[in-house]
Amino acid sequence: YTAERFVGAVGADIEFMKRGYSYYPYFSSENPETKALRYTRHINSVLVPIVWQPHFYLADFRLRVYIDLAVTFAYNISSTYVNELQGTSGTYNFKLVRDNRWNYGLAGGGGFALLFGRYELGVRARYYFGYADVMRNRNKYYDNATDGLENPFRLTPLRSPIDNINVSITLAYRLSKDGFKEWSYKPKKMSRTRDFSFQQSKRK
Repeated sequence: YTAERFVGAVGADIEFMKRGYSYYPYFSSENPETKALRYTRHINSVLVPIVWQPHFYLADFRLRVYIDLAVTFAYNISSTYVNELQGTSGTYNFKLVRDNRWNYGLAGGGGFALLFGRYELGVRARYYFGYADVMRNRNKYYDNATDGLENPFRLTPLRSPIDNINVSITLAYRLSKDGFKEWSYKPKKMSRTRDFSFQQSKRK
């Protein structure tokens, strides 16, 4: 038998991520100063990706290449905004009828890691696909007459998901001394053991 070169692992991460978006309402304007005006939101979120990570060992187990496929859940802790249209900025106040604090989505990516004994040094890239809306659609929240400058949209958009890409450098310590160089299978213990003695009889 040869050593295993493919391993599939399932795990959960906890990540703190700063996300956001910018909106240019006068992007089609011929005036360069008016065209550059934008509304920007920054959102602080805690993400919990449930990751399936198949990985392969190469170069005599000195290189690990892996793929990330994940289902993500997020909670928006706080947010700030910059409204260049009105020249204001500050803390964005969440409203239950307007904002979604809970989000979910999918993520995919991959990376590689160099193995030095029980240490791993690697690079990972992951793209997050947001499926939940940051703001509720206009069918649920259609009147923003009570909103301040934190929400300059006349009508809440129909869809407002957020996608983002994350690139990270990782340093890991392996708990296993030998890693996954080989699999060892323990034989099942027999409940009862019997000793048999076979005697051959000689015919006269």
